[in-house]
Amino acid sequence: MPTTTNREYVNSLPDDMRDQLTWLSQHIDETGASLGAIGKALRYDAGTISKVLAGVYTGSMHNVCKRIAVLRKVRDERALSQGTTFVENSIAQKVELVLKYAHANNTITIIVGESRMGKTTAAKWYCYEKYVGTTVYVSLPPACTHRMLLQIIAGKLGLPTNGSTALLYEILRDALTPDMLLVIDEAHFLLAATSRACPRSLEAVRHLHDTTGVGVALIATERFYDSLAASRYQYEQLLGRVAVPVQLKPKIKRSDILPIIKQYYDKPSTEILDHALTIANAPGRLGHLALDLRVASRLAAKKARQLTETDFLTAMAIRDQNRKG
Repeated sequence: MPTTTNREYVNSLPDDMRDQLTWLSQHIDETGASLGAIGKALRYDAGTISKVLAGVYTGSMHNVCKRIAVLRKVRDERALSQGTTFVENSIAQKVELVLKYAHANNTITIIVGESRMGKTTAAKWYCYEKYVGTTVYVSLPPACTHRMLLQIIAGKLGLPTNGSTALLYEILRDALTPDMLLVIDEAHFLLAATSRACPRSLEAVRHLHDTTGVGVALIATERFYDSLAASRYQYEQLLGRVAVPVQLKPKIKRSDILPIIKQYYDKPSTEILDHALTIANAPGRLGHLALDLRVASRLAAKKARQLTETDFLTAMAIRDQNRKG
């Protein structure tokens, strides 16, 4: 539904404030953003945004419009960037193969690899594009508690998240089926805080698998296995159910980044590919590579010209300069 504003009220405002309110109204219509989401971005609640647009807000419109102007600048800048779409490189194909195995065979798998190698992107593609409706993808927050885990899974299934822990177990046992795959990203947050403690969150995952037959994929960083090895807790109940543990090779190949680069450059030079490969195998990995490509596209868009390889080199230099301070 289009956003409505009090035209008479808006027209009575100074030109600069009227311009900001008009942009906000159009932005909500074009993007379909909820008033809650816009309010969060502006640090107001949904009710305040509704009053602002209706022309009945009694607070400082000057402050509101200042915040709108900042949000507008950020989003206009972001809109200049060309996005990087998902590519099926060897990392994504490996992740898909393992997820498909756990899904089809109702087993538990563990996918471990260094941060920002593309594990999450590949898992989301599998869950939200290829097997939507039969998968549940959750990403865990730091220090994820036993109860929090159950609430997050229930919430993703559109189920009640209140009630006792026993009730949450009952709800999930009724909802999860052998035809589903539960993908738990940031799974290293399931581990206990100390080497002596029982990892109740991890045991909860095993219990859900055992009682429902749901396939499970745990996606984690390298420290997952390190923590298992350092713990005094015996993990044989879990590890005995892991049919296909996968540790992704840390080295990213040129063939893995070429499809990403070619979204921006049809015929990338050897120099650009060499730089991109260096970035992909340094801390930050594919995340930093995608960032540099987006910044490069924004530099070109700002000058209303075609993207060049110089823009990519400039984007690299900007990030490096910011990193060094």
